Amino acid sequence: MKLCWFSGAHAPLVGYHYETGEREDSGSGEGYHDVRLFDGGGEAPVFEIQFHKYNDNTLIVTRNVSLSDILSTKVKRDIQLWALAGPDCSS
Repeated sequence: MKLCWFSGAHAPLVGYHYETGEREDSGSGEGYHDVRLFDGGGEAPVFEIQFHKYNDNTLIVTRNVSLSDILSTKVKRDIQLWALAGPDCSS
């Protein structure tokens, strides 16, 4: 995520930052840390990635709050590719 989205010549999220942590409303004790993406100076997340235990697997849920459609599509595509094939930067 750091390498593909935030650094490098063609990184789609240069100028954005991220935070990880448990959701305030989760209380699930699943032990997963979700990811929230923020624009340059924003205090509210523009995109969220949530991880949930699902049987012996992990379910990944994304929520676009206000990220542009172009960036949201790239981010979602990378997440799908990483879940299937591992860390490759496609954006």
